[in-house]
Amino acid sequence: MDMMAVTGLNQPDFCSISTFRRRHSLALRGLFVQVLRLCHTAGLVKLGHVAVDGNKLSANAS
Repeated sequence: MDMMAVTGLNQPDFCSISTFRRRHSLALRGLFVQVLRLCHTAGLVKLGHVAVDGNKLSANAS
């Protein structure tokens, strides 16, 4: 389903999205876990450890 259909063709700004995420963080966290479990049950993902590297690297965009 296209998100624009859900929002009635309105595009929320970043403040609205941030406020929504803050207001519903516990429910969204639970929903995320449920989606991961469903995907795991369906064999779409493997549950494991994820590591994020916070190093900043210089880049040349040219």
